[in-house]
Amino acid sequence: MVRPVDLRDYVRFSQASATRVRVFATEVLTIDLWCLEPQQETTVLSYEDVDVAYTVIGGHGWFVTDEGEIGLAALGSILVPAGSPHAIDNRHADPLVVLASAAPPDVTLDALVEDTPVSDAGEAVFQDGS
Repeated sequence: MVRPVDLRDYVRFSQASATRVRVFATEVLTIDLWCLEPQQETTVLSYEDVDVAYTVIGGHGWFVTDEGEIGLAALGSILVPAGSPHAIDNRHADPLVVLASAAPPDVTLDALVEDTPVSDAGEAVFQDGS
């Protein structure tokens, strides 16, 4: 089943910590949004059997890996191979939103549970002719 979404409906920030929101989950792929307030960072992330591609869709982020640090602006992307420890760091004054595509999904208990959207405005989704 094809299911379009407006990613803006899934953006969710927390003053307490970086937030991961699961947008899509299948047996072969997961799509998450990481939302970080200024000066927030994720814990160290490492997935033994999962490749993850991160794409900055808003803000500026630093990706800290065992190979060094890589800064990315909006539409910059990075591939983190399975087994590579890494973290996402927002060192800027603006919020950071990162799209994470993982394959195959991490096999943790909640791997295939999708979060509900914060809104259902769906402004980016339109029908043919709209």
